[in-house]
Amino acid sequence: MLYLRCRVSVGRLLEDGMRRRPKKDLAERSKEISALYRVIEIAEMPGLTFDTFISVLQQVLPEGFQFPDAVCTRIVLNGNEYKSGGFKETEWVLSAPLTLHNSAAGHIDVLYKKVEKTNEDDGPFLREERSLLNAIAKVAGRIIERIQLDQELLVKNLAFDTSISANSICNTEGEVIEVNKEAAQLWGYEDQKEIIGKHISIFFGDPDVSVTVLDTLKVQGRWKGKFSARRKDGSSFVAYALAGKITDGNGDPMCYQSSVIDISDQINLQNELIGRLQFETLSAKLAARFINVSSDLLDDEIKDAQRQICDHL
Repeated sequence: MLYLRCRVSVGRLLEDGMRRRPKKDLAERSKEISALYRVIEIAEMPGLTFDTFISVLQQVLPEGFQFPDAVCTRIVLNGNEYKSGGFKETEWVLSAPLTLHNSAAGHIDVLYKKVEKTNEDDGPFLREERSLLNAIAKVAGRIIERIQLDQELLVKNLAFDTSISANSICNTEGEVIEVNKEAAQLWGYEDQKEIIGKHISIFFGDPDVSVTVLDTLKVQGRWKGKFSARRKDGSSFVAYALAGKITDGNGDPMCYQSSVIDISDQINLQNELIGRLQFETLSAKLAARFINVSSDLLDDEIKDAQRQICDHL
């Protein structure tokens, strides 16, 4: 989509300019259009990274200028400089701003290391070459934005997929659209695809709890808590979940994401510790009753102590 929009809009602009030029200039205009198209085509490279883009861009840039063999380039982005091989600082420089997300982020410089002739426009540069560099800088900014977005999505997907929590995403109706491997294992499924398309109610021992969760997410945007969870084979465990609403640029809900962990072991350990504490408290309380107890009441006290211990166990 980026490729088509840039190719049509910028291509028409340059082609209109070509029709207004004498035939002797058509060769230069053709070079400029070809260079711009090549920059646009970089965006279609599979697995494009920032470093690859900068490298290829610096190879393509000279092709749009009158004397490509004498050209060197410098790209400045967020305070970092990327210079072409054989870079030489000279007074013959043409610069265009780089904008990312509607904010100034740097610039692209094209320099001539040596000059054979100059003109009245921009020293050794043609007026059309300035327009070309501005167009390339605009396209480059769009491509860098997309690369950054792809990288952010990659990191988020990696965090989602490799998390030790059971991560899942459902639509606003509660139908599962994405799960990680940990989720499939936690719920007892062999394949993640088995869960896709199912309603989140299958994860709850009481399906009505899923209705409460969805209603809370719609109103408050967040939900967290313990619940009785149900695996594919019907077995149960105690789960703790944290869920949140994901919205679009207008604030409208797109989907809900949740992370779930099995806290059965923690609950069992907690109950065991509470039981021990209660037993120790009871033991201390019963032991205190035997201090200075009279012999005629001793049998009754022992029987009552045994009863309370049995009730506790």
